[in-house]
Amino acid sequence: MLIQSILQSQQGVADGPSRILSFDCLLMNMFPNGGEPPLRLYYFRLIMYACLPFLIYFFSNTFWAIYGRCKRIHEKERGDKATATSIIVLFLFYPTIVSIIGKSLNCIEIEGTRRLFDDLEEECFTGTHLLILLTVSMPGLIAWAAGIPIFALIKLYRNVGHLEEIRQKAAGKEHEDLLRSFKVRLGFLTAGYNDNYFYWEIVLLMRKTLLVLIIVFLSSVSSGVQSLSSVLILTIFFTVHWRLQPYYDEQLNRMETLSLFVIILTIYFGLYYQTGEGEPAMQNDVVTWVVFVAVLVPSIVFAVNFLRKMWIEVLKVVAGKSAKAFRFLTCGSIDITQFRRKHMEEESDNEGDKDVVEGTDDKNRTLQGFRATENDYAKQLKEKMERREQMRLEREARERSEESVVDSSISSLVDHESIKYLEVEKRSSEVSDSVASRDGDAKAV
Repeated sequence: MLIQSILQSQQGVADGPSRILSFDCLLMNMFPNGGEPPLRLYYFRLIMYACLPFLIYFFSNTFWAIYGRCKRIHEKERGDKATATSIIVLFLFYPTIVSIIGKSLNCIEIEGTRRLFDDLEEECFTGTHLLILLTVSMPGLIAWAAGIPIFALIKLYRNVGHLEEIRQKAAGKEHEDLLRSFKVRLGFLTAGYNDNYFYWEIVLLMRKTLLVLIIVFLSSVSSGVQSLSSVLILTIFFTVHWRLQPYYDEQLNRMETLSLFVIILTIYFGLYYQTGEGEPAMQNDVVTWVVFVAVLVPSIVFAVNFLRKMWIEVLKVVAGKSAKAFRFLTCGSIDITQFRRKHMEEESDNEGDKDVVEGTDDKNRTLQGFRATENDYAKQLKEKMERREQMRLEREARERSEESVVDSSISSLVDHESIKYLEVEKRSSEVSDSVASRDGDAKAV
């Protein structure tokens, strides 16, 4: 049917990473002429995908080590670019890795025997499957399905301190180096989000993980259960996104809201074909076209809005570089002055307000740093003046105290000397009187 063809084409686009990197041909060439491999090709493929994150990390660092030396790129910059490359490629292949490893745990029961859903010749939980399950599937699922989001979240939280450091050093070359390094290493994870929701890319990664696990582990149950579970998960994330609005740009928030709404509608109306298959009412052309329009129209609306947004972004880039190229692309139907006033000047004003919250715009961060530095300097100067005044008062009080002590000491010394002088005078007079008395007695005798 037409709708099934549309959904299958969308599935082909979603499976792009697995189509880009397919180990099947490589493994078949390893055993030509009907050679018997020691393990089934399915297990070889599983092991290769389980080791893929290590290969991504190894080849990313090797490439930038060689290319960076040839281009004489600084060692720290090479490390930042290697980290960025590993993160981007790993996030691209992450759903495929989780899906391949998860499928090795998906078994169905056939004639009393549980067999692997993707390879019905293999019995589950016995022999080779049990060995691969314990050594590859379970460690890989724990390490990659849960480990990659946790590692990315820890990496982000550790580097939040760099943003604080960038705010404190809001001017000079050191500020530019810190900002450039942060954007190169983790810009893929944080670009487009508000400061309070710098971790939102990890939330989206968990959404992908849940949907992949639903598709894998519920494929042996029924497609209806898969669809209902997917609608439930998407509705929860739709509600959370609608409430938080994590993107700094309102256009991005609207596009994400619309995309989730379109996905939910597509799956929901697809349920009519899944649950009504074989029913006479679903064979009616009117019902078929109603469901078809309900599935197709939301997708067309989203595609039109997306293309319109992309076209405006392209025109903004062209308008900032060449007026002739802008007139050529628009065939002269759009006035460049009005376009700049409407889409570029307003955006710059809005960004000037929002970048204070976002914390990644150099100019606003610099101004904010200058204001903070000025306030700190004024505060420090006031405290210094208060300390100087207090020291002056204490010094004057101490000097007055010392003067009073000296005066009291001098007065006490003078009093003491006066007393001694009077005593000496008294004794002298007594001696004189005594001598005169003796002379009088001597004369009498």
